[in-house]
Amino acid sequence: MRLKIFWTFQFLLCLGLTINGVVALDQEEMMKAQKYDHPIREVSVIASDEGFYPERITGYVGEKMRFFITSSTQQPSCFFLQDKKIFLSAEKGQVHSAEAYFDKEGIYEFYCPTGKIKGRLSVIERPDDKKKREIASEQARSKVRVWRPRDE
Repeated sequence: MRLKIFWTFQFLLCLGLTINGVVALDQEEMMKAQKYDHPIREVSVIASDEGFYPERITGYVGEKMRFFITSSTQQPSCFFLQDKKIFLSAEKGQVHSAEAYFDKEGIYEFYCPTGKIKGRLSVIERPDDKKKREIASEQARSKVRVWRPRDE
């Protein structure tokens, strides 16, 4: 009887290790970096009686933005981004989504005509990181003072 219990335990242990190994492989696959043609910025927006939260959103030129919209009240509300032809209803307990690609900088207004609420999406040019680092290095070199002990 003990031998039977021992082999049953060994079998279950091996089965558990095999399943954990498969799960670990799936997690590794899921965690691999994904490459996109355009970066995707995901933004969640909540419509309420007072307005949208957040009211102001910032993104970069060349990004695709994915909007997730919901509401905090029972009042009918919506999210309308006219320049990109996006119209989503905002309902409490439900999330609706849409995507838009921004190829030029500017200020885009989103609003809901029924709730008389509005917000602003600013799309700006992405700063050139290399140039920014060079400028910072030059400034650091010109402003850094090295302390040296005096010869006495």
